Order: sequence, then C-alpha cells, then structure tokens
Amino acid sequence: FREDTGWEVYGRVINARGGPHGPLKQISLSEVEHRTPPGIAHDPETGRSLVVWGTADGDVLGRVVDQSGSPSGPVITIASSATGEAEPAVAFEATTARYVVAWIETNPGFTLYSRVIDQAGQFVGDATPISEVVSGKLDLRLAADHDAGRFLVVWRDYRGQDIYSIFGRMIGADGLPTSDEIVIADAVGSQINPELAYYARARSFFVTW
Repeated sequence: FREDTGWEVYGRVINARGGPHGPLKQISLSEVEHRTPPGIAHDPETGRSLVVWGTADGDVLGRVVDQSGSPSGPVITIASSATGEAEPAVAFEATTARYVVAWIETNPGFTLYSRVIDQAGQFVGDATPISEVVSGKLDLRLAADHDAGRFLVVWRDYRGQDIYSIFGRMIGADGLPTSDEIVIADAVGSQINPELAYYARARSFFVTW
C-alpha cells in the first residue's frame, strides 16, 4: 500500500548475484481496495510469467508479465461472482504449455475451482470444480508434474479428525480432477500451511506442513 496510489501488486527481477535487475514494475492497476498475496508461475519457453492475486471484492485477477517483469497484456478476470473467491494459486506445466490457476469460492460451501490458461494468457475452457465438499478450506497450493502433464493441488481442510487436516487432489492439464481426494495428513491437533514441490528424478511430489 502506497498512500499516493493505493493498493497494488508489484514485481522485480532479481539477477543471479541476488541483486535487483531493473526497477520495480507495477503489475496490477491502482485501486483503493486491498490485494491478497500474489502467486506467480514461470513459462521457461517464452520467458513470461503469470501473476495472480485476489481483491477485497472477492475476485481473482491475473496478468502475464515478460522476462523484465513488465506487463505484456491486460489484467484478466479469472473468477468473479457474488459469493466471493479467495487465495488463488498458480503453476505452469511445460509439457502441455499451460498454466492452471486454482482458488477457493468462499460461499456457501468453500468449493475449490481450477481454470486453464495458455501461454498467451487466454482461457482454455471454463472453470472446473476440484472439491465440492462443504467444509472450511484455506492455504491453497499448487505444483506441476512436467513428466506426466498434470498438477497436484493441496489445501488445509476442516474435515480433520480433530480440527484441520491436509487434503490434496491430482488434476490434469485440462483442469479436471484425475484422482479422488487424497488425505495427506490427519492427526490430533491441526495440520496447517502446506507447501509442495515436484521432484523430477523421483517423479514424486513432496508436501510439507
């Protein structure tokens, strides 16, 4: 937040020595309403990245930026409804050259959705439900498997034996689920704040919480 311009999403390229490479770049438009923490995924073929974020109005927005961090297209509305969307996550899968964006529709039942976007920032199909079970969901994360052309989405879910547990689900490059929901961690107490990465040599995802 900057008092002269309002709430914005900024980016900056960092070079191999750990220093800034060029100036700050404004990615979102200037608005009074606040922004939720952004996510970013990189396309190594084009050098571009897709940045996604949420708004106070409950929309999920995104913008493609070039290798210098400058916007290379308009702000796109990925999800918008009266029920409110939150916590977008994004990943890029190199085999199919597609981004997948996932988010939580907060009302009435905290449904998870995904949507596919191509290298140019154009939509491929409509939004697809990932989890329609009515339960509180938070901490959405997403990673790509470049060997099989698929993604794993994980989240904190209020279906734990005690309080919160960690759930996940595999989804294809078309945004559709390819597995049942996976119970990754469920124990006494709360399991929160999942993170994940794909390990190519073992062809496995590694999830922490």
